[in-house]
Amino acid sequence: MIKRGYHRLRTPEGRVVEGPLVVELAEDGTLLSFHLLEQEEEATEWIGGEFKSLTPNPSPVGEGTCSPIRMEK
Repeated sequence: MIKRGYHRLRTPEGRVVEGPLVVELAEDGTLLSFHLLEQEEEATEWIGGEFKSLTPNPSPVGEGTCSPIRMEK
């Protein structure tokens, strides 16, 4: 699993989740989950900027199941 930090997340519909937040990705780039960053987290690479998901309405950890989402390259 890859953990990366961003300032915000944007869905294809234009929904914006302001962070800072951590996205958790599978090795193939599939979004597994995301959550707000509350403190420094081990093994999290800070990217900054905006993470753009390609699949509508991802759910954060604790708010339902997150459908697999491919990250935009």
